[in-house]
Amino acid sequence: MAATYDGRVPRAIVHIGTHKTGTTTFQRWAHANRGEMQAATGVRFYRSMFATGLATRSHFELALVAMRPERWFVGRNIIPEWETPDFGARLEAHLRAELDGEDLIISSEDLSLLRHPDEVATLRELLAGYDLEFIAVRRDPVEFLRSYRAWMSYNALEPSDDPTSVLHATPDSWILDFEALDPLYPGLQWIGYEDAMDRHGSIIPALIEGMGLETAGLPDWRVPPLNVSNGKLRRSINRLRWRLRR
Repeated sequence: MAATYDGRVPRAIVHIGTHKTGTTTFQRWAHANRGEMQAATGVRFYRSMFATGLATRSHFELALVAMRPERWFVGRNIIPEWETPDFGARLEAHLRAELDGEDLIISSEDLSLLRHPDEVATLRELLAGYDLEFIAVRRDPVEFLRSYRAWMSYNALEPSDDPTSVLHATPDSWILDFEALDPLYPGLQWIGYEDAMDRHGSIIPALIEGMGLETAGLPDWRVPPLNVSNGKLRRSINRLRWRLRR
């Protein structure tokens, strides 16, 4: 789909998560500063198909289509129309507009849930015409599970006994098998979450550096962390929302 301007294959840096590593904070910052970030780095932050009206700016439409239809993740509750007949045409039109030959950053932690070669092949097909580079952030498993379980509780998501479920949040869960991502995403660049927070106090500059981009001239990345509770009212609204959509 991508059109090149000078014969060069455009670059797409695909940030695949993982979960609970500051991805939402990065996405909101990058979305809010798209122009400034492109001016500083030469790379544009892809505009989500669902950028309006969502608290996050994740590009999870790609995971909606790439993941096998029988598999579930939270995005399928947020966007139930993913399985309607016209969703594919809407996504194709969106990609035609967004994949315009400019170098891009794409970010969706749900892409780390793709664990089958055919799923990643579908993702590559969606981004045909781009030279793809993949980057991910790895967190200490104990801290990951602590944060992940807190997120599940906050959103009224019940733990699952099904070992194939994304809600099977135990030490032997498949979502902690980060090494399984390496053969699926050849050349995957890993960033250490704890090291990034120790050095910068934020995942944002570590991700930008890991992408091979300069941090000089970037907008202020000292933004409040997301995915935290903002009080009893928001918690109650979230619980009601998930009950209605399950």
